[in-house]
Amino acid sequence: MDLFPFLSTVWIYGINIGLHVISALIAFLVSFYGNKAYNLTNERKYKFFSLAFLLLGMAQIGRAIADTVLYQSLSAFPSYYTPKIDLFFLSHMAAIVLFLLGYLGFVIVYFDIKDKLLMFLMAALTFFAAVYGYSYLVKFDIIAVMLLSILFCFGYKNYLKKKSTNSMLVLAAFGLLLVSHILYMLLELNVRFYSIGNVLQLAAYSALLLMLSRIK
Repeated sequence: MDLFPFLSTVWIYGINIGLHVISALIAFLVSFYGNKAYNLTNERKYKFFSLAFLLLGMAQIGRAIADTVLYQSLSAFPSYYTPKIDLFFLSHMAAIVLFLLGYLGFVIVYFDIKDKLLMFLMAALTFFAAVYGYSYLVKFDIIAVMLLSILFCFGYKNYLKKKSTNSMLVLAAFGLLLVSHILYMLLELNVRFYSIGNVLQLAAYSALLLMLSRIK
């Protein structure tokens, strides 16, 4: 990834760190309410929903760590290539894996997949497709867009069927997540797309937190 276009907007990464931390906290709250809903209803979907958001919260922490390393390194440019670069890539790769597993958790929930072998194969194929070889960040966002497009279509059909507030919140959340990853793919055009994408993810998590908090 070419870092030079980002030097004039290094301060944006400081903002993004805060957005990732807030998103992580909200994701953990969603995970908590998902587990609470599971205990109240004993419905399997809330168990996986809770696990998915636990993974997404951890992914946001991973991105916060990566952006912290990047922010500190770019601030001290040209001494960017320091031993901390290993931490940057490690945290970024961990975030990618956790994001994809979280999104696969949603697919498992909404398509009611129960075969454990199939779950494992889906996770393995998605992981290797995203991280094997070059341009892993681009491949990650492409796979995320594909998964979220499927989830958005499902959410849209579910909303047309139920026309409820909760189904609308789920649809909005998947739509926001989908747009966020499209913006991440356009990062090289404008670094601000990264911040906008982070704001959209925070809004998506907030919508799902509101949805789960409405379950009595």
